[in-house]
Amino acid sequence: SRRARVAQLAFNMVRTAAWSALCSLGVVGSLLLYMAGSGCIARWPSFAAISSARGGAKSHVDASHQVAKDLLHSAKSICVFSGAGISVASGIPDFRSPGGLWSRYDPLVYADYHRFLKNQSPFWELCAACDALLKDSRPNPAHLALVDLERKLNKHVTIITQNIDGLHTDAGSTHVYEVHGSFQGASCISCKRRGETTRFTLAEIRRMLHSNDQLNLPTCTKCGSSLVKMDTVLFREPLPDGLLERSIAAVQRADLLLVIGSSLEVSPANEIPRIAKRAGSKLLFFNREPTRMDALADACVRGRVEE
Repeated sequence: SRRARVAQLAFNMVRTAAWSALCSLGVVGSLLLYMAGSGCIARWPSFAAISSARGGAKSHVDASHQVAKDLLHSAKSICVFSGAGISVASGIPDFRSPGGLWSRYDPLVYADYHRFLKNQSPFWELCAACDALLKDSRPNPAHLALVDLERKLNKHVTIITQNIDGLHTDAGSTHVYEVHGSFQGASCISCKRRGETTRFTLAEIRRMLHSNDQLNLPTCTKCGSSLVKMDTVLFREPLPDGLLERSIAAVQRADLLLVIGSSLEVSPANEIPRIAKRAGSKLLFFNREPTRMDALADACVRGRVEE
């Protein structure tokens, strides 16, 4: 009827005006309004809890933290996906940030696997700079809090990290998958091609690199090859066999996916939140800045991750 159409038009106008007014609250405020208007907010218990915080920023933060606590408390199996942000408080700047390592060393030149096979010098120049950033780093409270989840609260915690610094292992975490490899050692590619394993500790690599007070190319002490590479995964380099499959299986088994300090921009690792959602896991994001995938999360907590 005409009266029904007028009433619907008025409702749409009011909702549009309210939407505009709440834009200053960001993505969560807008999403809340949409869900309230469409009658589906009851299907999103986390956002329903946060919706009581629309009265102010402080209440909103308090509600987000409460939802985060509830998710952590109820989960028995937790999968953590960590990025560069978790190590910033350990004195390691994000390689992708302004002034970061990638602004000084083009990764497509210095960290490309196929280029490395032809010329190892740029890679080791990058490694020397990377070692200077990592060598004095120590686990920070965020790394240690994840250990507490496992040891003190008896949670089953699996960590999938994009970081190469080894700080999760140094902190004491038991199950750590380093999808971009590790800077804690090196291997000879030539020996590997022959079915042999020749590995070097970081201390050994440092002695090779800096002997005679100049930068030298490490060579394999077993076969003499210069195809010695840190155990990091370079651009266009295949991931270690089975690593991605084990990581995905850990995500699918978890009750809760905890994303810490990751912009979720790098593929294929940024597919992990979608995999977790499809498997029925809850998602909790701890980041300083919003990400493109925040709408997938059951709760987002903003701030420095070490706090």
